[in-house]
Amino acid sequence: LDVQEADVARVALDEGAECIAYVAPESGVSGGMAVVYFEGDVSDEDARPEHASRMLAGYQRRVSKAQSQFGLPFIVIARPGLMGSSGFHLIGGRRDEGEAMSAAIDALKQRYGFRRLALAGQSGGARIVAQLLVLGRSDVVCSAMAAGAYGIPLAKGGGHVPTNVFGEAGRKYLVP
Repeated sequence: LDVQEADVARVALDEGAECIAYVAPESGVSGGMAVVYFEGDVSDEDARPEHASRMLAGYQRRVSKAQSQFGLPFIVIARPGLMGSSGFHLIGGRRDEGEAMSAAIDALKQRYGFRRLALAGQSGGARIVAQLLVLGRSDVVCSAMAAGAYGIPLAKGGGHVPTNVFGEAGRKYLVP
């Protein structure tokens, strides 16, 4: 995806920098609140870079329609590896994924000036919403999560586990 085709938020994390694509209404974002949506997993075919423009165009139509219908700005933030974002979207639940999405939201708040968020997510996107809540964001006034895989890996004790179900170090994961 040509970076000029999508808006991007560049975020710096302890583990390095990420480029997170997003779609905002063509008329811009204004007001004190925005609805932020995170999509779930997509098929390998849809995740291919040559399909990013089609995905981007579909989201652009949806956010513009939602803004005119509900009177609030809608923003779709791409998960890692989708629509030109760096990373790989099927490695979900990792702490750096939640931290990258939180940093992307902060960058968008600074860029557009909104202060409050209504978060929505489906499947893997719902897990991101849950991660953002676990990270303690105080700007979330409403959240909706559908069909999320919140317990992968299964954890007790505040999301800290020695390993996940694949034997990877648990400290890499942020378990809601």
